[in-house]
Amino acid sequence: RNKKGETALTWAFRRGYTPIAETLTRAGADNSAAVKASAEKAIALLQKSGAEFFRVSGCTSCHNQSLPQMAWSIARERGLRLDEAIAQQQAKAVIAVFKPLPAAIAAGKANLPNPPISVSYSLLGLAAENYKPDATTDAMAELVSRQQRPDGSFAVLGARPPLEASTFTATALSLHALQRYGKNPAGRIERARQWLEAAQPLTTEDRVMQLLGLTWADSASDHRRAAAAGLLAEQRPDGAWPSCLILKPMPTLPVRRSQRCICRDNSRPPIPRIGAASPTCCAPSSMMVRGWCDRAAIRSSRTKRAASRMDATSGYRQPARAGP
Repeated sequence: RNKKGETALTWAFRRGYTPIAETLTRAGADNSAAVKASAEKAIALLQKSGAEFFRVSGCTSCHNQSLPQMAWSIARERGLRLDEAIAQQQAKAVIAVFKPLPAAIAAGKANLPNPPISVSYSLLGLAAENYKPDATTDAMAELVSRQQRPDGSFAVLGARPPLEASTFTATALSLHALQRYGKNPAGRIERARQWLEAAQPLTTEDRVMQLLGLTWADSASDHRRAAAAGLLAEQRPDGAWPSCLILKPMPTLPVRRSQRCICRDNSRPPIPRIGAASPTCCAPSSMMVRGWCDRAAIRSSRTKRAASRMDATSGYRQPARAGP
């Protein structure tokens, strides 16, 4: 160790999990203290940013409150240090945002965006903090339950891929939120489970959320194994997963509005209709989002405008204006 407590393994990991790092690890070198310190540093940053987000915006969000709350829950289980005062404050902030909801539901004016995702995430964040059910969480769960469709899925406004664009995400999160805070949710959970077992995923987000939903709903093991196998089959040779399960890897080139997706069979499928039941490619060429295939991503006019400037995960960039 040097004066800072750094070891050979510390230096090796600065270049990633290289063969040298692997050799040192197999030889018994321990990096757990550095991993713990790194995790605690990240937790502190998440807590600080979540509190600041609420202070500035007066609102809570999936990425600043709910998902960090889930991370804090795991941190407690693993014995990592966090600021419990901030954690309690963030739970109170979430409840404060939804406090008017019972009255709004009673008046028929509950117009929150994307409840199966935004409200479900909030409930699951509260559940991670072991928040006890009350009138506010009852109203939140009621609002989520009203979004279930006859086929068992939960409706989603696909305006923010990938976090808020997948019916699989909406359905998995909603069934789990209702498990924690719903009143007599068994029937709704069963219908959601049946939909998840039968539905065909189009994206990696779909596959991940299908597997989570089937696990939360205690689906039969053969369904869970099939979902896991489907997800593993989509992993690329470099270890990454594509956002879109239909597109094949392509070189990084600028994309013009006149270009369309090239699918794995090298065909150029027709432009799908917005709202079509089973699109075969990403989106109309005028609002293309490379690497994203969920048709929900093209439903709103706002998404259409944003998509033309969006950097997609596959390395393509849609120009702000059409080329020649």
